Amino acid sequence: MSQSKLAEPAALGQLSISDAATLSVEEVLQQLESTADGLAGEEAEKRLAEIGPNALRTHQANPWMVLGRQLRSPILILLIVTAA
Repeated sequence: MSQSKLAEPAALGQLSISDAATLSVEEVLQQLESTADGLAGEEAEKRLAEIGPNALRTHQANPWMVLGRQLRSPILILLIVTAA
């Protein structure tokens, strides 16, 4: 697949999964402006500052809110009424 056929990623490191899955390793590395050995220290620090860490965001779920959302389910209400 040639470079002209590829959709340009919105920003560095945002190659879509569907596009990446159809490319060779070399093409993906080229799109991400990386190498098989990884990034140089300076480039890694620059990208960390611009893009942020490669980590999932976590959130604290309130158990009472989760229970409240679950109890509003029409199927669950039907099951509770049927069981009663």
